[in-house]
Amino acid sequence: MRVAYQAGALAALLDAGLTFDHADGTSGGTMNLAMLFSGLSPDQMIERWTTLDPKGFVSFLPLPEYFRLEGPRAFGDADGVLERVFPHLGIDAGRIAAATGMRGTFNVCNFSTKTNRVVAHTEVTSELLVAGISLPILMPPVRVGTDDYVDSVWIQDANLMEAVRQGAEEIWVVWCIGNSPDYRGGPFNQYVHMIELSANGALFAELEAIRALNERIARGDSPFGQSRPIRVCIVKPDDPLPLDPAYFSGTIDARTLAARGYADASRRLQRREAGDALDPTATQMRSLADSVSFRETFRGTWQAGERGAADAACVNTAVEVELAVFVHRLDEFLAQGAPAYVVGRVLLEGSWVWIKQGELSCVSPEQQRYRLWLSHGGADYVLEAERRMVGQTPQELLRDLRAVTLTLRQGESPAAPDVAVCRVELDLSSLKDVARSVRAIEPESVAAGAAAVTRFCGAFFRAAYQRYLKPRRCWLSFWQ
Repeated sequence: MRVAYQAGALAALLDAGLTFDHADGTSGGTMNLAMLFSGLSPDQMIERWTTLDPKGFVSFLPLPEYFRLEGPRAFGDADGVLERVFPHLGIDAGRIAAATGMRGTFNVCNFSTKTNRVVAHTEVTSELLVAGISLPILMPPVRVGTDDYVDSVWIQDANLMEAVRQGAEEIWVVWCIGNSPDYRGGPFNQYVHMIELSANGALFAELEAIRALNERIARGDSPFGQSRPIRVCIVKPDDPLPLDPAYFSGTIDARTLAARGYADASRRLQRREAGDALDPTATQMRSLADSVSFRETFRGTWQAGERGAADAACVNTAVEVELAVFVHRLDEFLAQGAPAYVVGRVLLEGSWVWIKQGELSCVSPEQQRYRLWLSHGGADYVLEAERRMVGQTPQELLRDLRAVTLTLRQGESPAAPDVAVCRVELDLSSLKDVARSVRAIEPESVAAGAAAVTRFCGAFFRAAYQRYLKPRRCWLSFWQ
């Protein structure tokens, strides 16, 4: 369910001007590949994911199936996928098979032979599309001809060698499977761990095969026609994506996942000429322990900055900033000032622009600053959102929390003059929404999650007490 991340990554790659000769998908990735070959643009794909009700995936077997002596073949069936999910996502097997231009391949597992089958997009059927996401236990196998087919994630989650055989010299992999040192308890987490072991292990074997092949290419012995070493570029999150239950429950949504994909791909594009290491470090991620997230939104109207209205087309237009903030390693953020990771989008001149890179820094206990990098109209911008704690009384605390200054600058230099500024005054409901949105990220237990949220919120309550409440109480004691 969480592969909306891939749609955001694809949008960033295409926005950067990359074009592709061949695209390949496995497991959840087959849905994005199917949307692309059904004629949807990345932005349309993101919108379809954003408006999809995750409950559409749920579909139960006929009741008698659950009372079979040997037990049911799965928890549910594919009716929800075929009747609700695929139509909403715009997936059409007929349009996929008729698509021209870029070549596409879909991976499904032939359970009867325990092999991966590569299906050309011209041969795709609805049955094979369902088989591509039919995980054992969750969905039953799909009978195609005389064989049963299931999701190929267990044996082949990224078929890089298919691209190599077609002559690829540069391969971009959008990787959603986790690879962190965290070993979690519970049957669902351990089911996911088995997928992680299988998927990462198969990928590492392919990376090793490409490394060996590059040595042959360097000697002028290329079996598939490459004239230069094959470069592999992997787009992945630094920290594992939240699992499907978090998406199903609304703890994270498709738009945030797409924003993360866009930001991670934009960051990877900055070093396009450097391929990733062809070894197990390629998908390595950090631990999620002691991490929290929250959301914040700013709305207002741009006013002229230092350059004046003549230089800023956005002046007197509405601005909206939707942010999702991920704070990893609370100690580093709270005590050492390490920036938090920020993703989201910005409404500029009536168009939504994805944030390519974002961070939140507590410059000091009295100053919090967002820095957001984005591109719009062929130019690069830095958008800063700053909140300053300058008052002394409880009444001034509320005023300072509500006041945020947005500053838009063109280019990277902090000395660049302001293009436009906006002074936002948040209402109380917005502050409540921020407070309610604070969540622990994939905690090991309920207690660990509560502890992380308490530590995060407690640090700000202590800072507010020291500045706004403690001096006031001391003054009242003296007066009495």
